[in-house]
Amino acid sequence: MSTLLFKIFIVFFILLLFGGIFYLIYLPVKLWLLKSGKLTKKQSNRINITYISILILSGIFLLLLGDKGRTPTRERLESISKIKLPSKFKVLKDEYQDMLQDYCIQYEIQLDSNSRKDLILSIQSSPFYNSTSLGRDDYPSYITINSVFALWFKNKNGYEFSKPYKQPTYSIQVDTILNKLTYQECSD
Repeated sequence: MSTLLFKIFIVFFILLLFGGIFYLIYLPVKLWLLKSGKLTKKQSNRINITYISILILSGIFLLLLGDKGRTPTRERLESISKIKLPSKFKVLKDEYQDMLQDYCIQYEIQLDSNSRKDLILSIQSSPFYNSTSLGRDDYPSYITINSVFALWFKNKNGYEFSKPYKQPTYSIQVDTILNKLTYQECSD
C-alpha cells in the first residue's frame, strides 16, 4: 500500500511541478490577452478548467501506465512451482528489473521455524517434487505438467526448484539452515 501511495505522490508532484512551470509561462500571455480584449474572463476560466483536467487525466494515465498490471511475485512463485507459501514470512527483497522485452524478478523471504516446516510440507506435496532425484542435471527425473517441465528436489542446504527450458526460466532455492527462500524468474 505504501508503494502505491509513494507512486501517487511522485506522479502528482511531478505533474504539479511541470504544470506549475507551464502555467507560469502561460500567465503573462493570458494577462496580455485579457488586457487586449482578445480573451474574455469566461474563456480564461474554460482554459483553466481544461488545463487542470488535462493534468489530472495525465496523472491517472501515468499511474496506470506505470503499474503494467504485473502479477505479484508471491502469486507467480506459487503458480509456477505448485506450492503454497506460509502465511508468516518477512520479505527481504522483491525486485523487478525491466529491460524492455527482457526482465528479471528477484524475490527473497525470511522464514521462521514454523513457516519453514509448513513450506517443506508444501514442497513435498507439490506435483513437481521428486524425492529420488539426483539434482538439477537429472533430466529424466523432471516432471511435465501442463507443458511445464520442472522439478522440486532436495539438495545439501534444503530444497531447490528448477524450470530450465523455455522462457521465462525459474529458479527457487529454499535454504532450510538459514530459513530463507530465494526466487528468480528471468526472460531474455
